[in-house]
Amino acid sequence: MTDDPQRATSNRHTFFLRQVRVTVLDKNDVAPTWSPGPWKFNISEEAPPNTVITVLEAHDPDTIGTLTYTLVPNHHRPGDRGESADDDETQGQFKLHPTTGQLSLAESLDRETKERYVLKVRADDGLQHRDIVLYIQVRVRNLNNVAC
Repeated sequence: MTDDPQRATSNRHTFFLRQVRVTVLDKNDVAPTWSPGPWKFNISEEAPPNTVITVLEAHDPDTIGTLTYTLVPNHHRPGDRGESADDDETQGQFKLHPTTGQLSLAESLDRETKERYVLKVRADDGLQHRDIVLYIQVRVRNLNNVAC
């Protein structure tokens, strides 16, 4: 043996000693969660495009990965919870920022055309593709037809 801590000899074999630091990372094993609702929002039909409806926020206790927010098509039959079958097509009237969760109008709404929307929103942590789904109801108040 030698006094050099980096090099040692034993029975005709020479080996080197190295100090190694290992960092154990948190496994992404918990799906995102949402804070409690209710998730019902009233908005005037006179609200212009880009009007912010709300900022959605999910929480993920894992230290790895970031959350991505997306609008997900509603797959339901006509008459389920009172929505009409065209909810998938109305998603184009709303936009959701993928990292901030800001939900806003993509275009103006018209109560005579449709007065209630149900949107399905997903928070995805990106590594295990484990999602949480949240329903957001938006009602349009018709200011044109208010009796004076």
